[in-house]
Amino acid sequence: MATTLSRRDRVRAATVTEIKDTARRILVAEGPDGLSLRAIAREMGMTAPALYRYFPSREDLIGALIADLYDELTAAISTAAGAAGDAAGRIAGAATRGAAGDPARGAAGDAAGRIAGAATRGAAGNPARGTAGDAAGRIAGAATRGAAGNPARGTARGVGGGAAAGETAGGDPRAGITAASRAFRAWALAHPREFGLLFGSPIPGIDAHSDDSPAGLASERFGQVFGDLVARIYLASPFPVPAEDEMDPDLRRQLRDWCSALPVELPVGAGQVFLSCWIRLYGMVALEVFGHVQFALPDAEPLFEAELRDLAVKLGFGRSTAP
Repeated sequence: MATTLSRRDRVRAATVTEIKDTARRILVAEGPDGLSLRAIAREMGMTAPALYRYFPSREDLIGALIADLYDELTAAISTAAGAAGDAAGRIAGAATRGAAGDPARGAAGDAAGRIAGAATRGAAGNPARGTAGDAAGRIAGAATRGAAGNPARGTARGVGGGAAAGETAGGDPRAGITAASRAFRAWALAHPREFGLLFGSPIPGIDAHSDDSPAGLASERFGQVFGDLVARIYLASPFPVPAEDEMDPDLRRQLRDWCSALPVELPVGAGQVFLSCWIRLYGMVALEVFGHVQFALPDAEPLFEAELRDLAVKLGFGRSTAP
């Protein structure tokens, strides 16, 4: 049974939302250094002490804003992955049904499948084309433990679980991970200040990855999307992974500790491939958002697409262009 909020609770919730919206506007206009309770209160026509009735500290307010931004980003990449995965699955199903019938329909189905695959691969690299990735929704998973850092804990909690916030329920994970990657870039380019707050230098006094903080839980939901997709790709069709006995011992030990927490048994090498893919995706997007490829590439989209093709090869479903 739904609980009806009292008028006081509704007013309080609306004020909390207004405070966070104001904080985001100041973040976009002035960067993290401008996020003071005094500045937020001044813009809202309140006194700074009045804000303490809603957030005990500046750090608590910024943590709540970080959680909201992670959830917004998670919705964007989840919807992109879900839509692309479902579309690819429907087209593949139609092609299969056609092939089972007359040869003409089978050929048409094969052609449709090839065209859809090309469309999925090429659809949303730039923020305009890629805003297919900006629609809202949820999919599944298991993966990065937040920001630019550790893609670990979400995976342990997500793989093998039921569909929940940030989890995928089905569809083709190969098309899904490509679309999610493009949506990640599109959101980052459209919201560079917000991206910097989530994935840039940590703000002193704010632990955005603790187990029990709203920001930490939201970062896990974000990571679950990519982790679930990679795990589903591997379980459906295992991609090549490094042999454990060829790994650096320290790396092998750390990966074993991480992989041992997963509810689905995956090779340690699969964990290394996943981390490598995340580092390349995050690194490419961060360099572009922060303007660090402008010296060579005024338009970084073609390089981003080339990176996606290489990542698809690492995950076993792309076509290598190497000689």
